Amino acid sequence: MSKHVCPEDPAVVAWLTRVLPDPADPGRMITCREYRDLPDKAIAQNIIDKAYGSWRGLAARYGLEVRAQRRSIDGKPQLDAPSVAELHRLAGELHDGTHGPSHGEYTIYATGPAMGTAGLKKLFGTWAAVLEAAGLRHGTHSYYVLAANARRKAHEAARGPRGPVASKYERGDEAVSREPVGLPIASVQKPVPIVRPDEVYKGYVRTMIR
Repeated sequence: MSKHVCPEDPAVVAWLTRVLPDPADPGRMITCREYRDLPDKAIAQNIIDKAYGSWRGLAARYGLEVRAQRRSIDGKPQLDAPSVAELHRLAGELHDGTHGPSHGEYTIYATGPAMGTAGLKKLFGTWAAVLEAAGLRHGTHSYYVLAANARRKAHEAARGPRGPVASKYERGDEAVSREPVGLPIASVQKPVPIVRPDEVYKGYVRTMIR
């Protein structure tokens, strides 16, 4: 509790009142991405989401409007230029331009001012619709798996042959060698049972395996 930041703390409220309005349009609030890029934030975004429910709820708390989604003439959502550029960049680097990046690839490798994966899916509904809006082809799950395997094999081949990599728990200075010693298990003779008929109940046989 000593590290808890209350969203209604006067210092936090004063800071949010100062940074939330968009400098280009003070009546509207900055986007989530712009908030994440702010240095030395007084409160984390996940705490804001828990306190106000959503980014729109935060805007209502401070009397601001959320920036409306851009839409084309026919009423369908459209991608912003940075997101289109990032999708095409990843398509060229990962798939030679034949397919757009998968949902996971975009989540891991997307950089810059492009929209996040969650925002794109919320705007278009499916990842296939996102790629279609960018003019890219959506591949099947099998295609993306095979493409990832091919990239990994090419990377390993370019790296060259390497010896076995020691475990992080392997110090290499143990007194007892870890190399296998002794006879293989398959060549060990089977144990011979020793039968002692004495000192047992009638009708039973005592057997000891040595």
